[in-house]
Amino acid sequence: MNIPEIKFGKLIYKEHEGKNTYVYSYGDIEHSDFSGYGTELSCAGYILEKSYEIADNKFMLFEKDGGMVLTSYYPTIKQLRIVTELNSSYWTFDDEMCAEKVQPLITQINLEDHGLSYLLRLCDGRFIIFDGGWEFEVDADKLIDAMREQSPHKKPIVAAWIMTHPHIDHYRCYLAFDKKYSDEVEIQKFIYNFPDTDDKSFERMPGLKNEIECLNRFEEAVQKSKAPVYRAHTGQIFDIGAAKLEVLSSPDDTFFVPMQDLNPMSLIIRMEIEGQTILWCADGYFEPASLAKRWGKYLKSDILQVPHHGFCGGDERTYDLIDPHTCIVPVEEIYQAQINIYHSRNRHLIYNLNVQDFYTSTKGNLTLKLPHSPRTNGRKILLDNVEKYEKSFGAKSWFFDDMTDKDCDFTIINCLGVDASILVDLYFEDINNMVKSIKVIAPSYRVSKKNLLNPNDANPDAFPFNRASLKKLGLPNDTKFTVHFKSDVPVIIKGAKEPVYYA
Repeated sequence: MNIPEIKFGKLIYKEHEGKNTYVYSYGDIEHSDFSGYGTELSCAGYILEKSYEIADNKFMLFEKDGGMVLTSYYPTIKQLRIVTELNSSYWTFDDEMCAEKVQPLITQINLEDHGLSYLLRLCDGRFIIFDGGWEFEVDADKLIDAMREQSPHKKPIVAAWIMTHPHIDHYRCYLAFDKKYSDEVEIQKFIYNFPDTDDKSFERMPGLKNEIECLNRFEEAVQKSKAPVYRAHTGQIFDIGAAKLEVLSSPDDTFFVPMQDLNPMSLIIRMEIEGQTILWCADGYFEPASLAKRWGKYLKSDILQVPHHGFCGGDERTYDLIDPHTCIVPVEEIYQAQINIYHSRNRHLIYNLNVQDFYTSTKGNLTLKLPHSPRTNGRKILLDNVEKYEKSFGAKSWFFDDMTDKDCDFTIINCLGVDASILVDLYFEDINNMVKSIKVIAPSYRVSKKNLLNPNDANPDAFPFNRASLKKLGLPNDTKFTVHFKSDVPVIIKGAKEPVYYA
């Protein structure tokens, strides 16, 4: 669209998002620049349809010849976003409630693999779907079965199917669903913001390489449904039934090329429903989206869908602002032990905040009523699960007795997705021979061979002012000792002799 030239601020990026939609990002912007540019748009024939605020952020929506210009100003980071969209469908957005009255529900679909599939039943019996998972027929079956069970309508109605970002374990389920069940549901609208699949897009987004063929099939299936598609942009508000959805992050905010990883393109949506707030994060990354800086205390939510299956994406500062009483994450074993329970951001979320209830995947679907009240024993269940999974991956403390310098070869098995930092103490009959804090690193997902006396395998003097380090004291000749391993995460350790104790 032929918008007035920007003569202020610093250009951060100007990118084609897809389907004749462009985003312009500028830094070093003052509020007077933002309001002045709105005046320039009006003088250029653009009609101001709406001016509003979300938190402290300012938004103006302009229309011209069916096109849309959305301008956004974030005062805390002094950034301006301008989104232009030719023939924008946003002007036709409509939603009409049904007469039925039912209990609103959130259902977390138990997928065959990690992924994301949430079914939200509105108070009028229609559904909002987030993603769906892989292109597995069995996952499509699970989704339709839940809809049939919960729908008060003979033919389930999807008020909005939201695709958060173009990754295999999120949007592809629709391909299987469409193939098998397209005639058995009514889909009223789609909401997403996907890139084009042309060569130029691939150059800017190498992460699209494995998705091009499926994205083309997806677009064909969506077109076949004849349901309108609304491209989601940060600052847009979608009222769907009795739910209010505000887009807090979209590709508008994270278009830094070349994009190897498509996860930062995830939609992050704040939903108000039944007097509660739910923050849907998909696979979004909080830091690249400047979520905390832009939205601050407005992020406070009752329920948090933990970003990126709990793998990564969150950070302590943003979790402090969200401060949820309930968390939902669609994986279990991976979150609780194998990858994430040991990352500082997730430990902060679980142990340092006010989380009272924490739901992971189960053997079947998980369904919560809205508004949701945390279980009285929800926190105990969480901590018991953490302890159970920790034990399944090894122990943190290992003792080997009656050892000599010839017995210092050990095999360490680390089944977790984080490196194990291990401190080793050597105990003797003579306390003056005690050696403290030999440091060993056991890489994630690996079997490691380590010799405690080899400086290539173990650091003999890892800490300043350690008067009992191996480097300073050495080992007395022909003297037996006990080896004590202290790991920050559970590991399995095998030595020349059987351990006398581990816990």
